[in-house]
Amino acid sequence: MQPPPRKVKVTQELKHTHTEQMSRLHIKHQADCDLLEDLRTYSQKKAILEKDYAQALHKLASQYLKRDWPAVQSENKEHRHICTVWKAYLEGMVQVTQSRLNDCDSYRSHVCEPIKTFRLHKEQQLKRCVEQLTRIQAELQDTVKDLTKTRKKYQETEQMAQAVREKADMEARSKLSLFQSRSSLKRASVKLKAKRNECNSNATHARNDYLLMLAAANAHQDRYYETDLINCINVLDGSIHDHVKHYLLSLCQTELSASQAIHNTFSSLLDKSNQVMHDYHQTLFIQENTTFQKSPKPTFQKALFILSVKHPFSFFPVTYVDNEENPGGRVEPPPLEQPVIGWEEGGMTGSALSRKHHHPYMY
Repeated sequence: MQPPPRKVKVTQELKHTHTEQMSRLHIKHQADCDLLEDLRTYSQKKAILEKDYAQALHKLASQYLKRDWPAVQSENKEHRHICTVWKAYLEGMVQVTQSRLNDCDSYRSHVCEPIKTFRLHKEQQLKRCVEQLTRIQAELQDTVKDLTKTRKKYQETEQMAQAVREKADMEARSKLSLFQSRSSLKRASVKLKAKRNECNSNATHARNDYLLMLAAANAHQDRYYETDLINCINVLDGSIHDHVKHYLLSLCQTELSASQAIHNTFSSLLDKSNQVMHDYHQTLFIQENTTFQKSPKPTFQKALFILSVKHPFSFFPVTYVDNEENPGGRVEPPPLEQPVIGWEEGGMTGSALSRKHHHPYMY
């Protein structure tokens, strides 16, 4: 059989309980600080990553925006030019990266810096809370010590009174003893009765003191667990749950704002991308390049009948055109034929015509 558990004094057990409570409060405080530090370092590292990513993406989009863009002459609401949509996409990406850079500042101003300040405040609150709780625990331990003393005194006086009562009962039963006189028995009875009354009075006072001290100790303990300890825990927490809630809300709100900006930008770009049509681009290409446009339609031309007659006094033949529009018509001859034709028609002699025109080929 195992030996019975060793009886531990109430004061020692109370000190052990208070030490365990203080240790648990330190562990909780450290866990809260670790959580705050995780939130702070995460937000800090995420801000750095977001900033590097946004800057790299901004640089990439800006490089493509610097290129020469073709001028689009006409663009309606139903159709979009592919180059215009591509440029709008790059501009939207630049806008999104700027929003990401603003979010990096939000991580710093709404999460990192407030957490750092709040953690320093918690460290100060821990020191103050430990000092206050140590004092309160010491007061409760003193109360329990006083309770132990009054209980011990009550037990001692009660035991003494019980012993006196038992002795008085024994004396009362031995009144008819043959070896004692009546007067001696009476004197002994008076003394024993006085001592019994005194012991009973002392036991009653000790019992009343013990009951009062027990009530005070219980009230002190109730106040410790229901008020003092709870207040100390609240002070040590420093509304950490509200602060962490605010930090998480800030992180979520930042993500939602970034996502909303991306959604708004690329939703518009999605609609524009759906308006890119092949027929529209082909029409623009043909309009901008006239070489692909249709040539004028040929019209009907009537047939010509050309007659070439060799004149006896001309080095060139005389050409006549005969058609429906110019029947019997004549095409004007070259300048060398004009003198000969004029001489033939006017009846002038060769010598007269030569003197008139001084033509070198006329003899």
